[in-house]
Amino acid sequence: MSTKVRRFWILTAVYLAFSGTSLSLALYEENVAARIQASRRAGVLSTRAQELSAMRVAGFSKAGATLATTFYTLGLGVLLAPGPIRLISGNLAVFFAIVVLVDVSTNFLGFHTPALGRPGQAGAFSMWLYDETKGWFHSKSTLAETGIGGPDRFPVRINALGLRGPEIQMGHAGRLRVLVFGDSYVFGVGVAEEHLLTTHLARLLAPYFPSGTEVVNLGVAGYSTDQQYLLWQELGSRLSPDVVILVVCDNDYVGNTENFAYRQYYKPYFELEADGGLGLRNVPVPRLSRIQRAKLWLGRESNVWNFVRNRNTEHPALRSLLSKLEVDVSRPPRAPYRTTAALVKSFARDVTTRGAWFLVTSTGRRGEDPALFQNLSRQLAQAEIHHLDLFPILDRARRREPDRAWDFRSDPHWNRDAHELAASSLFEHLRDHYLPSEVRRTR
Repeated sequence: MSTKVRRFWILTAVYLAFSGTSLSLALYEENVAARIQASRRAGVLSTRAQELSAMRVAGFSKAGATLATTFYTLGLGVLLAPGPIRLISGNLAVFFAIVVLVDVSTNFLGFHTPALGRPGQAGAFSMWLYDETKGWFHSKSTLAETGIGGPDRFPVRINALGLRGPEIQMGHAGRLRVLVFGDSYVFGVGVAEEHLLTTHLARLLAPYFPSGTEVVNLGVAGYSTDQQYLLWQELGSRLSPDVVILVVCDNDYVGNTENFAYRQYYKPYFELEADGGLGLRNVPVPRLSRIQRAKLWLGRESNVWNFVRNRNTEHPALRSLLSKLEVDVSRPPRAPYRTTAALVKSFARDVTTRGAWFLVTSTGRRGEDPALFQNLSRQLAQAEIHHLDLFPILDRARRREPDRAWDFRSDPHWNRDAHELAASSLFEHLRDHYLPSEVRRTR
């Protein structure tokens, strides 16, 4: 047997052993993740971290098999191809080996360039699953963690409906039921369940309703008003609420016109029609293609990929080439303020038509542009829609008592005290405008 043939068989044996092991491990971990998903579908509360860990190991195993195939192909070129191809194959093999070495060593040393959020390290985002009508939604019947540096260390409970908090019955047998829609502020990233806006509001309303009070948290991190409106149509309206509160953040205005968010998720959006109505677009929401999923994985895990992807250049050809490394880019914003106003008004009409009382409020977050909600408020006032701006309330509180836990040190999300103040402000508005006068007088 010649030396070339012997090297060929050695290379093939090593390749088959490595790739076979990698693919077997990937299949095993995917089965582990599938079993966890099946348990959730059966209503069994399961830990999201175990599923994400299994999926991440499966992703690395597939990447290992892909690299093995690449090096095996290049190795065949070095062994069997004629001179020029052999030279090219050898240089490419050295180049890829250096790239892999740099990536592995920098990750091992704890370096990670700015990238897309890794599963399990993206707070509330790690609870998301693909949803064909809203882009993403919570993984149902799940325990997970979300912390951003505050005092709370806690498991997040996602019930069988996909909402944060305890289990909910569709009927409410005479109790007051309040639904609160919003994004990560309402969801409460970094804050334990007992300190949430919805928990405080339920406590404040309870004395006025002896038959019971239930405040349901329909906040989903990353949602804009368009997705919240769709969540109302699909789930909220079926809960037969007495009161619906919509919390609008200043990033919702542009978000309502996007079809691709957070550099990794497709989403639905609405467009203003010629007759002034709203037309729903991008539903069913597209799934990522296989190539897009590969770019997403590289954006989450590869330092070299992200180092190249984050380069800036004025050269059009290079700029176009670098854009190909992105999973996708969103459509440019179109009439974000008019679209948002139309969405909120449609939301209000839907809610009031079903006999519920509707209130719109702002997040009043640190750094929020107050002019946006002020402009929206003028349109809401003309349409006789109840609204409350939390920005001046929270801003005064921050100035008056700067040492309290209004926000997180490195993040503008509501901390414990902001949740409580927001709840008391909303309660006062409900007490003054929603509760019957005879109920107010008895308390």
